[in-house]
Amino acid sequence: MAQEKEEKTAGQEKAEKGKGKIHFSIDDFFTAFIDLTENRKEYSSLFEQPVFAFFKRLHQDYQAVFSCFCFYEEGKDGRNLAQVTDVFREEFQENSDWLRFGFHGLNSGANYGSTRFQTGECRADYRQAGTDYEKTVKELERITGGGRCIDRVPRIHFYAGTAEACRAWMDASCGIRGLISAEDDRIAYFHTEEQSRTLRQQDRLDTPGLGLTFFRTKVRLENTEDIVAFLEDFGRQEKMEELLVFTHEPFLEEERIRQMFRSCAAFARERDWGFGFPEDWLERKDGGHRQKI
Repeated sequence: MAQEKEEKTAGQEKAEKGKGKIHFSIDDFFTAFIDLTENRKEYSSLFEQPVFAFFKRLHQDYQAVFSCFCFYEEGKDGRNLAQVTDVFREEFQENSDWLRFGFHGLNSGANYGSTRFQTGECRADYRQAGTDYEKTVKELERITGGGRCIDRVPRIHFYAGTAEACRAWMDASCGIRGLISAEDDRIAYFHTEEQSRTLRQQDRLDTPGLGLTFFRTKVRLENTEDIVAFLEDFGRQEKMEELLVFTHEPFLEEERIRQMFRSCAAFARERDWGFGFPEDWLERKDGGHRQKI
C-alpha cells in the first residue's frame, strides 16, 4: 500500500486554520469506473474519462476536492469492482490529495440499518457488514493504489447502520473513522431523536460510546431547486462553518447539477473557504497521522 501523502493543498490548509470548510461527494459511484475500464486503451489518462475530467476541472478552477462513495456491485447485470481496471492507479495516487473513494454499500439493495429501515436486504449484523466493507475497500485499494485514496469517513446507503454494523466497519481493515449523515430531518444510523437533534443543530455529533464522529450533510443537489438562494440563505447564518454537498452519480450527466457544483465552489472561494475532507477535519492526536477514534 502506498505511503500517505503529507502535502496539503492551499484549500486544505485554509480549512485546518479554522476558516469555513467545504466538501463535495458523489454517492452510488460505479458507472465511471466501468467506462474507464471499457475505454482503458482509448484513454491515455484517467482524466480523459468525462466524470473524472469534470472533477479535475473544478479542482483546477476552485481547488475542489471530491469523495466518491462506491457500491461493490451494480445490480442490473452483475458487474462489480473486481472487474474494474487498475491501470490508472498511479494517477489516482498522484491526485489523492483531492480525489478519494470510500464504501457506500454492497449494492443498491443492501441495508445496514435497524428494523425501522424497511427498504432493501438487511445486512446489519457484524459479520455481513464487515465482510461487505472489506470486500469493497479491498477492490478500491487495488484500483486506486489505496493509502490516502481511501476515504474513511463515508456516507452509507440509506444513511443506515446499526451500532453493530458501525463497529464492524470500524474494526475492518482500513476501517471507518466517522460517517456522513443526512441532509434532512430523518433519524439516521443508530441515532436517538436527541442525537439527531444535536446533529442538526451543531452539524457534528460525537458518540463517545462507539468513538465515531458524524458530520451533517447540508445539501443534496438533485433535490435543490435554487442553489443560489440556498447559498445566500446559508451565508446569512451565524454558524456556517462546514458545507457538505453531494449528489448521486447518474445526476452528473445533467448540466444543471454541474452548474450547482460550480456555484457552491464559487461561494466558497468568495469567502476564502478551504476545500477538504471530513476525515482530515478530525482532531489529530497522534503526531500528524490521521487519528484512530
